[in-house]
Amino acid sequence: WVETKGEPITYKEKNGALVFVRDISQRKKVEEDLRASEEKYRTITENINDVVWILDIAEERFTYVSPSVFNIRGYTPEEIIAQPVYEALTHKSIDSLNEITAQRIEEFISDKNSKKTYTDQLEQPCKDGSTVWTEVVTSLYLNEKTGNINVRGVTRNISDRKKIQDALIASEERFRSTLDNMLEGCQIIDTDWRYVYINDAADNHNRRPKSELLGRKYMDAWPGIEESNVFKLIYDCMDNKVTHQFENKFTYPDGSVGWFDLSIQPVAEGVFILS
Repeated sequence: WVETKGEPITYKEKNGALVFVRDISQRKKVEEDLRASEEKYRTITENINDVVWILDIAEERFTYVSPSVFNIRGYTPEEIIAQPVYEALTHKSIDSLNEITAQRIEEFISDKNSKKTYTDQLEQPCKDGSTVWTEVVTSLYLNEKTGNINVRGVTRNISDRKKIQDALIASEERFRSTLDNMLEGCQIIDTDWRYVYINDAADNHNRRPKSELLGRKYMDAWPGIEESNVFKLIYDCMDNKVTHQFENKFTYPDGSVGWFDLSIQPVAEGVFILS
């Protein structure tokens, strides 16, 4: 490939042309490679389920949105680009994001070479009036053409995952409420031997406020407990996933004695003790 440039001249009283010829094979190859690369990545972004987008922070407008936004929110890319950026989120998500956006911009300004990424769960409005929960992964960069800070983002529909998470949270809250209100004492000791849960009944059995025990190691809370039978059985349950049920005589620090029917069971956190 060559690039030619000609200029009219007069030489020895005759009209002519001065022609410059430059070899541009290398430049042409770079241009073709760049065009092929752009086409490849455009094809990828326009055919994946996730939404790829670019936001100009100063203009508060999207400058690019991939077509898959229609499958998630029912809007075309052109409609999204024409809207103010705040219309892309519900009011609640706007409030939560505003609190951290300024901090992220400050972090980027202090280190423009930062490759830091952020992940947020945000609720977005759809064209039909419904909303959709999305996971948004973003990073900031400086647009050299405009001088503005831009946000490069990928948005994924997580509505199904969000429903499962909410159901799990509700289930855990019901489970915790049940344990909190049981007449039997319930305690959970994790695999690091720390108290992670004590209900009110167990609080009474221990004759110590739970605030004094939660987060502490079992052995630190009850000095000398390692020599007791109950410790050996808890250890066996923790180590070998074996359930034990037995009567236990417990001597309190003041010398008084309490008798308890204990059930020690392995659980995901560590050991569950019912008394």
